Formats: sequence, C-alpha cells, structure tokens
Amino acid sequence: PNEPNEKNMMLNIVNTRSVWTIDLVILLERLLYMDYTNNFPPTQTPTLEEEEYSETEKIQQQTKQQKVLNATYLFCSTKFGVDESYNGLCYYKSTFQQDEMRVTKRFALASQLSLPTLCLSSLSLDHVV
Repeated sequence: PNEPNEKNMMLNIVNTRSVWTIDLVILLERLLYMDYTNNFPPTQTPTLEEEEYSETEKIQQQTKQQKVLNATYLFCSTKFGVDESYNGLCYYKSTFQQDEMRVTKRFALASQLSLPTLCLSSLSLDHVV
C-alpha cells in the first residue's frame, strides 16, 4: 500500500543516482531504526551540508531508540573510502567529484556512529558466507 512512498523515501535518503555501497549502509541504518508510523521525509533535496547534518542527527537520534526491525549486518569492504581508479569508469565519470565528497563524508559518518564495518585486504565469497 505504501510502496511508492517507501520508494521515494529511500531515494531521498540515498539522494543520488550514482550509488556506492556506503550509500546503502547509511540507508540500511536509517531503515533499521525508522518508525514507520511517522510521515516520510520531505521530497525536496537538501544541500550536501544540510544532508550531512540532518543525516548525522537523524541516525544519532534513531540509534538511541529501539531498533524497529530485528536485523543485523556487517559492512565489509577492501577499502573504506573512494577508489580513485573508478574515476575512469564511464558510470562514475560525470559525477565522480561529487561522489568523492559524498562518499568520503558517509564513511566518516559511519565511523563516527561506530557502524559495524570490517576492512579486509581481499574479499571472497568465503568471507561473506
């Protein structure tokens, strides 16, 4: 019944069409603590500074609350940050500079909030499963 609203809400949280895995971590963290009885966030797109402040505040407030969904996760990556080699890929090329700023801030946010992360020198399916 609320699928279009939920989709719009998730798109607002991610706030980009060039999605990196850290964007999904922040989205998941927000969803785990979200009170689904509340209205969804407004549809206007905040500036990067507004987004960073409001995102930090929202997650900090939400993590003080009880988890709404009973789920856990561990974000594993071979690098916590932007891989400069992606700059040459056509998918990222037009937005790489904006992506780099956003992704760097989101990794800092994940660290500040002590989100469950693990950096591995290599990552195989054996580690994941």
